[in-house]
Amino acid sequence: MFEDIEVKYNEPSAGIVQVILNRPKKLNAMRMQTLMELQTLFESDFKKRLTEIKTVVLASCSPNFFSSGLDLSCPSVIELMSPSSESPASRSDFLRETILKLQKPLLSIANFPRPVNCAISGVCFGLGIDLACACDIRVVANTAILSVREVKIGICADLGSLFFLPRVCGNDSWVREMSFTGRTFGADEALRFGFASSVSEDAHRSALQTAEEIACNETAALEGTKENLNFASRDRMCESFDYVAVWNSIKLQDTEAIARALSSSRKKSRL
Repeated sequence: MFEDIEVKYNEPSAGIVQVILNRPKKLNAMRMQTLMELQTLFESDFKKRLTEIKTVVLASCSPNFFSSGLDLSCPSVIELMSPSSESPASRSDFLRETILKLQKPLLSIANFPRPVNCAISGVCFGLGIDLACACDIRVVANTAILSVREVKIGICADLGSLFFLPRVCGNDSWVREMSFTGRTFGADEALRFGFASSVSEDAHRSALQTAEEIACNETAALEGTKENLNFASRDRMCESFDYVAVWNSIKLQDTEAIARALSSSRKKSRL
C-alpha cells in the first residue's frame, strides 16, 4: 500500500505498531509522497484500528540513517524553491498552502492519541529532526549525527522543530545555537540538552523495549496522559505552525538567496 514506509502491526507484541521509513537509496530523504503516506497512516489507517493500538515506534530501515531530511530532488520541493512568474500575492498563497500541506503529517503525529516512540540512528538532518520532535519519546543511537539543517539551505525550519525544540530541550541558548548555525551534534549532546531521553547502542531495540513497557498499561490512561501532556506543553502548536507558514510564504520568494545557500552547502559537502 505504501512505497516510502513499512508498517508492522502487533510487533513484537500486541498493541505495538512499528512504522519504518524505507527509502534506503535516498537515505530516507522525505518527499511529498512520504509525508502524505505518514498522514494517511496516522489520520486514517490508525484511526480505524485505534482500539488495538497502544503505542507506535517510528524507526528507520537502516541503522546508518534515520533521515537525511527533505528530498531536495522532489519536484514539489524544487517548485517551492524555484523562481516564479506569478504575482507576489499568488505566489505567497501557493507557498503557504504547500507549507501547510507539508506540516499536516507532523501535526497528525503530534496529535495522535497514543504515545509515539522515535528511534534515531545515524544521520538525522532537517526534516528528520522535525519528525523526531513531533514524537513523544526520542531514543538516540550512540553513533547518531544530528542537525537542524534548514538554515544551511537558506530557509527557516517551518515543519515543527522551531516550535518543538524550545519545549523539549532544557537549554534555550543551545536550541538557538543549533538553529542559527545548523551544525551537527552527536548523541551525548542530544541527551545532555534534553532532545533525547536516552542513548543506546541499538536505538530501535531500546525504543521497542520502551514500547513494551507502555503497552502494559491501560489504553484510556495512555490516551488521557498524551492529551494532557500535549495540553500542558504544546499549547499554541497550530498557531505557531501557521505563523511560520505565513513567514516562509513571503521569504521563500527570495529564490536567489536560497540558491546561494544551496550552492554553498553543496560545495562544503564536497570538501
